[in-house]
Amino acid sequence: MGAEAQEGNSVRLKRAREDFDCDKGVVDDLALEDIFAGPTSMAKVFLKASFDPYVNYESVWPRPLPGVREIVPYAAVADTLADISAESSRLECIKCLTNLFLAVIQRSPSDLVSVIYLVINKQGPAHEGIELGVGDALLVKVIAECCGVTEAYIKDAYRQTGDLAEVAQNKKRQQSTLVKPKRLSAADVFKALRDIALMSGKEASRRRADVMKRLLRDAVGPEVNLIVRALQQKMRVGLAESSALAAIGYAFALHHIGLTEVVKFTPEQLQRELNIGSENFARIYHEVPSFEIVVGAMLKHGFNVIVPSSPEGGPTRRNFLFARVFQ
Repeated sequence: MGAEAQEGNSVRLKRAREDFDCDKGVVDDLALEDIFAGPTSMAKVFLKASFDPYVNYESVWPRPLPGVREIVPYAAVADTLADISAESSRLECIKCLTNLFLAVIQRSPSDLVSVIYLVINKQGPAHEGIELGVGDALLVKVIAECCGVTEAYIKDAYRQTGDLAEVAQNKKRQQSTLVKPKRLSAADVFKALRDIALMSGKEASRRRADVMKRLLRDAVGPEVNLIVRALQQKMRVGLAESSALAAIGYAFALHHIGLTEVVKFTPEQLQRELNIGSENFARIYHEVPSFEIVVGAMLKHGFNVIVPSSPEGGPTRRNFLFARVFQ
């Protein structure tokens, strides 16, 4: 966004705060951007172009051979987050993320929780208190070994660029390999990151380094960048968790409607369904902060499990969700 556009946007946001009589601590700029965009803005974004869970990802997630189970490639996650990091429109970012979640729901629902955690760069529910805890020193050593250079070289490049992920990606790009790397799956990368976070005790650093080397050895292109950023806990994608929660709700709403039926909706009708999805998913998630539980229940029992006005989303179903927490 240019300086002139940024200045104009700041003026609009300032006027909006005055019009809506709200302080910055109460309503953030992103919420005001949505107000400016209009009450059916998200629906219009989705109606602007059709979506096909196969065609839209054919370059990074080809159709499997007959009889082969669908697995979400890590490339689909990396490609989506790369697109988001290059996009200035929040609505378009949420659309990209929604499309990824929707494709996973339709093609490989068992991978959805792993994909969500990769997007928000967490290794489990907040109550588990899991953190990667990988220091730059260990990461520099691993990158140097994977790229066949000295630690001093990586440190110097890091010092010059200030971006270890870019250093790793650029150096890895220059490598030539005799054997084609094994294709990383989203589930495998999530499991590896979780394993790293849970490692402790004797030789934990060595075992962490071994897992990191396996990941970086098989990573290609933007996957390298994303893995390093994930290990550093510096994603730099510009996505708040609230945006991810909204995207999950939107994806389930669109899946519930059906892709062939979405185009028949007016912007107002579609926005109403999207709001039901995003608001209720966020509400339930904050009551039961576990994607394993909430997403698992929605995949098993359907979209209406989170809708209070539906039979599936009434007290009985809500009690089911809470009961799962204590199993």
